[in-house]
Amino acid sequence: MGPPPSRLLIEQARAVVELFRDVERHFQDPRGPSTGDAKVHAESAAAAATTLEAALEDAGAPPGFRKRVFLISRALGRFAASGRSLALEAERYGVSDDPRLEELAHEIRRSAEELAESVERLAAPHAFAALRAAGRAEHLRRGATRELGEEPRVVVAIKLRGLHRRFADAAIHAAEAADLLSEALS
Repeated sequence: MGPPPSRLLIEQARAVVELFRDVERHFQDPRGPSTGDAKVHAESAAAAATTLEAALEDAGAPPGFRKRVFLISRALGRFAASGRSLALEAERYGVSDDPRLEELAHEIRRSAEELAESVERLAAPHAFAALRAAGRAEHLRRGATRELGEEPRVVVAIKLRGLHRRFADAAIHAAEAADLLSEALS
């Protein structure tokens, strides 16, 4: 028998944190190797989720517990997938340094860290902090998107709008995972 589902969920959450740390590093230093690292951590999170789903089938836990863990894992998986897409598009677009993107990456990373803390400590306050960080990221994203109307370079504006959509996806999935965690821990 393998590791317990709670251990696998922690591994998945930690991989998601590392993924979003790599995303943040990419926006701090676009020429660094962080995008490749982000892909590795996204694959690690997906592998942990797959192992977790198999372990849940064999777990002797009550069905309600298995369902909650499964839903949280799926939400973390969508969060990780949005981070992977964000890293790939950021690399593909090659958008120059933009402090707004760094701020967005920072808030999304904070949300991932709070989610991981919530999973590890089974503490609802961390889930609420993750939800607040995702909300701040979405608030920043909306402000940055509004300012794109003033961008004189149309191609840059289009690329930035695409990255903003990816940040919005990440914020939505972070908030979804935080909601599920806070509900499970309340």
